[in-house]
Amino acid sequence: MTDERLVVRLERTIPATPERVYRAWLDPELLAQWMAPGPFTVTRAEVDERPGGHFRIWHACAGWQVGGFDCELAELVPGQRIVFRWGFVGPEGRDGPVFDSLLTVTFREAPGGATALTLVHERLDDLAAARPDVAANVGGGWEDVVGKLAGVLAIADLSHPEAAELLEHQSLARMAYTGTDGLPRVIPVGFLWKAGRIIVCTAPTSPKFRALSARPHVALTIDSDDGALKTLSVRGVAAIDIVDGIPDEYLAASTKTMSGEQASQFEANVRSVYKQMARIVIEPRWARYYDFSAGRVPEFLLRLVNDNTSRLRARREQAAQVVVDDGLGLLGRRLAGDDARAQARGNGQQADGLHVRVQVGGRVAGGLGRPQLGGDHVDHGA
Repeated sequence: MTDERLVVRLERTIPATPERVYRAWLDPELLAQWMAPGPFTVTRAEVDERPGGHFRIWHACAGWQVGGFDCELAELVPGQRIVFRWGFVGPEGRDGPVFDSLLTVTFREAPGGATALTLVHERLDDLAAARPDVAANVGGGWEDVVGKLAGVLAIADLSHPEAAELLEHQSLARMAYTGTDGLPRVIPVGFLWKAGRIIVCTAPTSPKFRALSARPHVALTIDSDDGALKTLSVRGVAAIDIVDGIPDEYLAASTKTMSGEQASQFEANVRSVYKQMARIVIEPRWARYYDFSAGRVPEFLLRLVNDNTSRLRARREQAAQVVVDDGLGLLGRRLAGDDARAQARGNGQQADGLHVRVQVGGRVAGGLGRPQLGGDHVDHGA
């Protein structure tokens, strides 16, 4: 019987589609960004993506190798489920003790294009018997790791080459925030992308400085110059500090499209105006890059298009079946008519629409409706 105390169960909503979350568990580059609890870092990730293939993660802490996970991929159902034979190993790797367990991770669609992730880690008895301190931290370790996964996937689009192009070269963004009166604002701002942060500078007396000091959550969009066919949407949290003089980030952001002479003149002008500036550093918490010209569209729109396509396909198939059924019905009626006429000719009758001619005792009785009966023999034919 399984000891329920030795089973870890975790449910978490991840801000990415099931397909993307599934891939994050198998992509070594992505695994290196999140598959490490606490202060550990991933030094190497290896994945042989097939049932029976290996899955290995090696960790370090403060420069020391501390072991990791040496596992086997037991089951792969793309976009839905991964089952691991999960092995805990120390610094010696497989040369030291290995404590095997079973890890099952499932992925289901959640509202808003997100994923409901369910993780069940069981058969931890051997680990608990040999290393109870490690077993006691398995649940907390997965909480930390899955939280890192959510963070990585939330902003993964920032690394898309065309999103990086917008961040590096566009001079303006639109920033939304909540004003001091509680009402929304959207304003154009110059910005600089630096070290994974969006930096906006302003005067300490500006309305947005006061508003963001009270409510630091913001949203930004950065559009391409071709009618917003390409756009980057970002949500984040702002931190503000006051800088004496002019921040270098403000000059870099403001002179992106200026010549050298224009930039020098601009710098001289602003230094004569500002004695201090507020530097707003926005940490992205969520990002999506869309390219409407290439079909990279919001999840709800993609689902709508796919649903409409499925309905149209079903209608076409239904219409085609009706045509086939009508054609077969018409063919059947024609064949039945041919048989009736052939039989009528064989019986000495002529069938023409509703007109029936019947041979009665040597006479021909014609007309519509019931035939005239008489004589010693009546043959109605068909």
